[in-house]
Amino acid sequence: ILFAQLCSYNLVGTYSVVQRGSMVNLCIFRTDNGRGWGVKTKKLIKKGTFITAYVGEVITNEEAEKRGKEYDAAGRTYLFDLDFNEVEEQCPYTVDAALYGNISHFINHSCEPNAAVYGVWIDCLDPNLPKLALFATKDIHKDEEITFDYMCQTSKSFEKKKMTTMVELNASNEARLAGDKEDGIVQIPDNKTKCKCGAKTCRQYLF
Repeated sequence: ILFAQLCSYNLVGTYSVVQRGSMVNLCIFRTDNGRGWGVKTKKLIKKGTFITAYVGEVITNEEAEKRGKEYDAAGRTYLFDLDFNEVEEQCPYTVDAALYGNISHFINHSCEPNAAVYGVWIDCLDPNLPKLALFATKDIHKDEEITFDYMCQTSKSFEKKKMTTMVELNASNEARLAGDKEDGIVQIPDNKTKCKCGAKTCRQYLF
């Protein structure tokens, strides 16, 4: 079994747990801050534990571009690029969990997540088709919401641009927000989706 991850994190333990399936007790709940549905755990999840697979319809990159425009207009995103193959310059496939998926469909974004997604190759001959596996990056306590950073699914072809944006947003967050505020309200660009994660280091908007 081989694995790779788009966001840096040293996973502890064996990756064969993905083959056995999820062993954690999850439940869907309604958030109280306008983020719709979310997923939380009913028992303690230790750091490094496999939580669930991120599944959906596998589509081509071209189809993902078309659907992405529709999802952006609706202010939602369920597309996850399978860009874990470092040999390929461009990701040929994307997972769309909008209509087909599992409980991972309801996992929300956070700028301070407690989980991360890995590409895992299990009995797979195509390096462009890994399974997507969500692992805990820290201990997640009972009734705590499970989240991951949607920014980490940005295609590697845009990695440099993404990292530059991340530095700009995080290095001078207070100054940036002060400049974007009008009458005490943070102004979100028209082409951005407002982030509602509520984290102290929130980037204020997605994508």
